[in-house]
Order: sequence, then C-alpha cells, then structure tokens
Amino acid sequence: IVQIMERNMKTILLMYSGGLDSLAALYLLLTDSTYTDYTIHVHHVDIQNVENRYVAERIAVSKTLTWLKDKGFKFVESYSGIGSQMYNNQFMYDSEITNFMAGHICSCCPDIEQVVFGVTKDDMDDPTFDGRWQPANLIREVFTSVPSVYVFETMTKKQAASILPPDLAALAWSCRTPLYRDGVPVPCGRCKTCLSLSQLTI
Repeated sequence: IVQIMERNMKTILLMYSGGLDSLAALYLLLTDSTYTDYTIHVHHVDIQNVENRYVAERIAVSKTLTWLKDKGFKFVESYSGIGSQMYNNQFMYDSEITNFMAGHICSCCPDIEQVVFGVTKDDMDDPTFDGRWQPANLIREVFTSVPSVYVFETMTKKQAASILPPDLAALAWSCRTPLYRDGVPVPCGRCKTCLSLSQLTI
C-alpha cells in the first residue's frame, strides 16, 4: 500500500525497520537541509521469520510515523511483507530482504536517486558486516544501479540516536527476539541488539 502524495523530481528511498538506527536516519532525512529538495519515500518490510519480531516492528513503525506526521513532516510510505523459513538452521539476512525490495522499488520508480539504510559505524566495524552486506548489495544491483548510502557510516549508534527527540526515540523497537505478554511485545534483554542498546543513554 502506498500513501499517495505529490512527489518531487528527486527521491530518496529509506528502508525502514522502526528500529533506532533507521528512525534516526529518517529523522535526519526529514530535518537536515541537505535533503530539502528530495521526496523521502519510507518503505517497511514485514519480515516474518523465527525471530517473530515483525509484530513489534509493525507497532513501532506505526507509532513513529504517526509521531512524525503529527509534527507536520511529509513523506511517502509503503509496505511489503515476506516470510523467511529456516533451512538447515539458517534463514535470510534482513539485509538481503531489504536490498531485494529496495531494488524492486527502484526499478519501478525512476526518480529514486539513493537508497538509504540506517547502518552505523558500529555495524560496519562488525567483522561479519561484509559477509552480510556485500551479497545483499549484489541482490539490489540485479534490479537497479541506484547506490545505497549509509548516512551514519562515520557515527556510532549512540551518536546517531542522539539526534532524536527522546519521546520519539522511545517509540522505536530494536530487540531481535521479542517476548509477547498478553500480545504486547517486550524486549528480551538478551539478544545482541538489546545488549548494545543497554550501553546507550539517549
């Protein structure tokens, strides 16, 4: 489903999870004068796999985008979904899925000039980063030559998160393996992202 609004000639596509990093990237795109002349197209993918966080992410996406719209920010939003089953204890990386969808969207929307991901310096310093993102970028390049951009590649997660108003940051969701209590998502407190966020003071 795509929200229809007047589009400028130039567009930036942001792949949006509702997590702290992608929320900070979206806030940057909407508030930094560098991007004033661009339409910001926000796309969220419901990734349904054994981590079972798509419900929690969907709630965060709705809450954060509503907060931004209530503040008067304008953007295009669209959504898709994919189920990723396990084979031999493995399932698709989020980066592969989001790059696939980004490539498809770019192939349909020739005004898109950049695809933005909320990747930070912390992510890029992870020794597994190249093994996950280089194949993912190749998937996108099957569809389009539009480049991917990591707006926080020189900033840590803490630095990226610091640009957010605290009440907006509180609406994000980043836990990878949430628990559900009476249908309400609760951070597990044990996954890599929870442990990383426990070190942040926003």
